[in-house]
Amino acid sequence: MARNDDVVYRCPVCGAVYSPAQAVDLGFYCHAPLERYVEGRARELLLRPRLSRSPDSVSLGSTWDEQGLAEPVEYVALDPPEGQLAVQAIPPAQNEVDPTVVEQILGSVTRGPLSLELAGCSEGQRMFLRGPGPVVRHAQAQLQAGYGQVAFAPLPAGDDPVRQGGRVVASAACTLRRPPYFPLRTWRQFGGTDDLAQTGYQGAIKGADPIRVLVGALDDLEEGERALAQLVLVSRAPEDWADPYQGSAQQVDFRVKAASPAGQARGALLAGGMLLAFLDAIFLCHAVSAFVRYGLSWQAMGPLAIVALLAAVSVAAGYGIAVGWRRLTTQLNANPQVVRQKVSQAAFHVQLRFWAWAETGERAREILDRLLSAYSVYNLAEGNALVPDAGRPVHPTVLADETAPTMLLNLTEIAGMWHMPMGELPERMGRQMFFRRVPQEITRPQ
Repeated sequence: MARNDDVVYRCPVCGAVYSPAQAVDLGFYCHAPLERYVEGRARELLLRPRLSRSPDSVSLGSTWDEQGLAEPVEYVALDPPEGQLAVQAIPPAQNEVDPTVVEQILGSVTRGPLSLELAGCSEGQRMFLRGPGPVVRHAQAQLQAGYGQVAFAPLPAGDDPVRQGGRVVASAACTLRRPPYFPLRTWRQFGGTDDLAQTGYQGAIKGADPIRVLVGALDDLEEGERALAQLVLVSRAPEDWADPYQGSAQQVDFRVKAASPAGQARGALLAGGMLLAFLDAIFLCHAVSAFVRYGLSWQAMGPLAIVALLAAVSVAAGYGIAVGWRRLTTQLNANPQVVRQKVSQAAFHVQLRFWAWAETGERAREILDRLLSAYSVYNLAEGNALVPDAGRPVHPTVLADETAPTMLLNLTEIAGMWHMPMGELPERMGRQMFFRRVPQEITRPQ
């Protein structure tokens, strides 16, 4: 017989999870019979945040809102998996090293998962590393060698935002809008040049460092509120990850494009659509002729039925042709210089996840929206863009989250989203570091 510790009850309507004691003592908003789960399935459900039963969260309505994001839920703090380590990275007060050093450091990371994090609270903003102990220590040593003046401090449970409960959390994950060979805007394009043909570092990015936009989104939080952005390097992509996309990086004329597999497939779709339209026209004329000749008699029912069936098939086939045509056109019309920017480097399978804790669900969603808006600075019109995914990440301590979408990002894209701020350290981030590092005043006896 299963113990009470291995049993949970789940509402089939709203997805709320209850312990046996709660299932006995509480009344339920949905008034639906609860589903009972034991052992492995019960532990899996307990990893997921439980729905908040505060009046604020109940008023939010359905599980999915108009933006396609999951509604805020009551946060359940969990102990991290065994062997997981979290440290705080303290940036130098004045940094002259550009994010190229992070690209080099990431090139030496061969194992995962490793979470590069930006966190904010009412006191200021911080930077974290989280992952298995050996992976974090390797990244810590590489950052120390690359930046020199960067410092690290252990992250106590009381200061770790993911280990503090008692709040409503809004969470989301992002995915790429277009195929993975289209790049996001990189930190190099904030340095005074928008020419994608230039891949070298040009200009100083101190004043236009994109990390400052992200730090600004983590500001203006009230007491007890906190926010976290996790850039999780789940695993390194194979060295041949870009091989299928190398053809898209070549400058070719329209005749070569037409002879390519994608061009031939698009031609076949066009021919199929024209043939289907021709058949539709023939049978429609036959049906009209039968209707004019016989009226609504049984002799006209056969041609009319054939036309109705052919119309249904044409609608379904037309939708498939339209989707296939758009995908093939996207591949054929790709700017080779843009594609070359993405496929010329090593890459990681990455998850970009956001968490916002607040007293109410409405406030948590407001903070989450601010984070999502800040990361849109990396969207590139002729490249790729970050779009929210409808799924809900399981928990910030679960780094290898199979429910969250995974993106292919190269080293430059990742470095642009997490590096030591260029130039002078942002005031709110620097103020918090100062307070944490200066010892308390000691009063000596006279």
